[in-house]
Amino acid sequence: MSKHIDPESDLYLELEQLRHADNVGQDQIHLIASAVQIHPESGRMWVLYGDLLKLATIHNDIESKFDIPDCYHKAIEIDPEDVEAWTELGYFYDTFRDNFKDAEIAFENALRFGGARDACCGMARVLAQQGRRSESVELLSESLRQNPGDENIHRMKREIEAGDWDPI
Repeated sequence: MSKHIDPESDLYLELEQLRHADNVGQDQIHLIASAVQIHPESGRMWVLYGDLLKLATIHNDIESKFDIPDCYHKAIEIDPEDVEAWTELGYFYDTFRDNFKDAEIAFENALRFGGARDACCGMARVLAQQGRRSESVELLSESLRQNPGDENIHRMKREIEAGDWDPI
């Protein structure tokens, strides 16, 4: 069993393309389930599994033997410093569960292990949704000092300053 999957392999490339698909169905979930059986020690495969389950959940009634957070936790078990797994777990807790406490913990870990824009924007969003707008703006301002041209961070900062992510 391979711990790492070749990023040039046909399987990997096909699965990566699915992340950008408009609709993920049961066939695609079976494909990623097979991939994690072939590569159970590949954190990358587990992150892709979680990502595809998120996409499938939005559009379809999907059956899987794993829950979405289980996939990210498996990737983190394989590599506790997996920034992408922590970041995606944070977005899952925020977007699908409105669980800001667990989302904040996940984003903190992603940032601690070197996460950049996606982790920063996710953390800022979660802070703002908890009524911590000033902390959120400061986090984004610090990120902009390091990445002054990053339009995604600028956009998130504008949204938070405008109160778009304030608690309802």
